Amino acid sequence: METTRFSPTANGRSYEDFDPLCKWRREEGRDILEVHLPGFRREQVKVQVNHLGFIVISGERALMEGNRWKRFKKEIEIPTHCNSNAVSARFMQSILTVVMPKQVNRPVSHMEQERTTAPEYEQPRKEEETAASVAKMEFTERNRTREETKSKFTAGDEIVKQDMDELETETDDAKLTPEATREVALKVFVVVIVVLLIASYVTDVCKSIVADSYFLS
Repeated sequence: METTRFSPTANGRSYEDFDPLCKWRREEGRDILEVHLPGFRREQVKVQVNHLGFIVISGERALMEGNRWKRFKKEIEIPTHCNSNAVSARFMQSILTVVMPKQVNRPVSHMEQERTTAPEYEQPRKEEETAASVAKMEFTERNRTREETKSKFTAGDEIVKQDMDELETETDDAKLTPEATREVALKVFVVVIVVLLIASYVTDVCKSIVADSYFLS
């Protein structure tokens, strides 16, 4: 219901404050507020949405009588089920219409429904699958270790075999032929003869020295 009161100001203006008539309409998907502002034009009305979730509607216009003005200010809380970021307004035939769309709930996808309504036995099944996967990994690791050990032994056997082959080759190279054997025997015989001759010579010299010493005495 419209009420009127006068408020003089320092600039000499005399304001006539009034409370405009408001009507609510509830429709599917939105709430609509109609504010009746007779005598006002579109440029004389201001609509704002503040950070507190209120719609602030204000306006003023000059009257024909002297320095008198008519003004109003109204704060209306946006319903919680409406989207404050989608509020819109239009002014037509002295009626301000404020449209407040309702919040749109995001539909739940089929995958989300399945996750939400998943049977209780799926969790033990996942645990069993995890345990089986771990056991398989351990078995694979043991096989890999066994294969690596086998490869090391095989490589060692090959190295030993190679060394034996090289040793046999060296031994074969070291074997003397019959000609070489005779040559070595001949050299040994010559050395023995020379040693015997030297020994005989030394013996004769010693005997001669002993004899000379005997005669001199």
